[in-house]
Amino acid sequence: MKASEVKNILHVTQKTINSYIKTGKLHPIVINSRHYEYDEEEVYSLIGKGKTERLTVTYARVSLRKQKNDLQTQQERIYNWAVNNGYKVDMQLQDIKSGMCFTERKDFQKLLSLAATGQLGTLIVENRDRLCRFGFEMIEEMFRKLGAKIIVISNVEDKSYEKELTDDLISIIHYYSMKSYSMRRRLHKAELALSSDAEDTPGSKC
Repeated sequence: MKASEVKNILHVTQKTINSYIKTGKLHPIVINSRHYEYDEEEVYSLIGKGKTERLTVTYARVSLRKQKNDLQTQQERIYNWAVNNGYKVDMQLQDIKSGMCFTERKDFQKLLSLAATGQLGTLIVENRDRLCRFGFEMIEEMFRKLGAKIIVISNVEDKSYEKELTDDLISIIHYYSMKSYSMRRRLHKAELALSSDAEDTPGSKC
């Protein structure tokens, strides 16, 4: 929790927060000389409230709209697993987008916001690659530092997921191939323009 959030919750100034730190009422983690991370439970205890209950969220994803039925069954499997294992599901999120895409996944972005604001407690996904194709460990560690955990309910890769990964890789290769082709065309046009200018420029005479 940031200092600005602490001030809003406690309705105090930075000077008062500094006093709480000196007297041992708050024990923030020092990020650097100007940034501190405050424990949510400690902050709320100062106003006689317990720590706010964090959310349990499920997340499902497929890459293509034609897989919408698969998305529904995936979400149902996750929900049933959560309930059978004693979890109360507060929110179900889902995206239809490539696992290599981060910024364009609306519900994935919502997950990040929930984690960043301390609202996310547990995230449940069916497979690691449903959350992201690459960088799972980085996201998992980031969530851990924000007080949230990720539960992966299956380590068995579905064959359809392997095909989906192949499609993702092909789309990336196609994207960069087209980009390279476009760059070569622009370079060729520039060379032609320079060549034309050189031919039109009269040479010097002695």
